[in-house]
Amino acid sequence: MARTTTPDPLAVTTPGLPRQKNPMSEPTSNPARGFSSEFWIGQMVVVVCTILGIYLAATLGFKKAVDLTLLESDRNTYYLAASFEGEVRSNLTHLDAFLTEHDAAPFMPDGATLKLNRFVFDAMKFAGSTMELPPAVVNGVSTFYLDAGETMDLLNAKQLNKQSGFNTLRTLIDELKADELPKLETMAGDLKQKLISAGVTP
Repeated sequence: MARTTTPDPLAVTTPGLPRQKNPMSEPTSNPARGFSSEFWIGQMVVVVCTILGIYLAATLGFKKAVDLTLLESDRNTYYLAASFEGEVRSNLTHLDAFLTEHDAAPFMPDGATLKLNRFVFDAMKFAGSTMELPPAVVNGVSTFYLDAGETMDLLNAKQLNKQSGFNTLRTLIDELKADELPKLETMAGDLKQKLISAGVTP
């Protein structure tokens, strides 16, 4: 029995030439069938490595930013602590010299006035690094400035017995030298060494 074929209605015919098949009528093959499993595994590895690389780069960048911020904070705190220590030490030296100079006088000499340098202490109110200093040190120096200032104002106005006022000032000086000043000095020294270890010149 002869085999019959159904003509393609979409086939292109030209008089005198055999019927040509329409390419649109041919079934299309799936391109994915031409790739092996090794290819897809390789693509997955590339994607995973890319994501991992982006994550590691972002993590490293974030860590560097945090380290830089902490280092900048340490530097600002060191500058403040060193300046604060210098001011306190200068005030104590000035007071000691004044008390020694006028200790023998029975009364407060005319024209002799006592005054503390408070430039750094007053500027600390507007410095964010102030909160990095030990509260006990800041409170101790603040109390010294307050008590010593009141005593000096009374002495300058001759409203307080000179000897009594001088004794009060010496007690305040000794307490500050024994407690707050060493702590402030130690903190400034530790921060300086930390900055040097990190490659930063204070």
